[in-house]
Amino acid sequence: MLVKTRSQIYSERAWNKLSNLNLTDGFITRARSFPALIHNAGACQAWAFSCAKDTDGIYPKILKAVAGVDFADLKKVSLANYILMSEQMMEAAQWIKTTVDALKPED
Repeated sequence: MLVKTRSQIYSERAWNKLSNLNLTDGFITRARSFPALIHNAGACQAWAFSCAKDTDGIYPKILKAVAGVDFADLKKVSLANYILMSEQMMEAAQWIKTTVDALKPED
């Protein structure tokens, strides 16, 4: 039986979600900058910003699908769960960024 790491699962989910998606410039910009936003502002603030500023709502949906976690619950969870969810959000965001970079390399 082959056991996949969380990183492998996230990379597969990111590829499956993004490879057939028409990536807009706004989505690409968000994908490339979101890991830094998590690092600088924190997971809860980054999630709130993404939900408020993403007019089409695509990035939060993709992030949720890649991580398999409902980040809307971030403000209600215990500290231990917040730390875990923050790590999951960061790893999922990094895989989304990596996948976007592979699909749409900068000129």
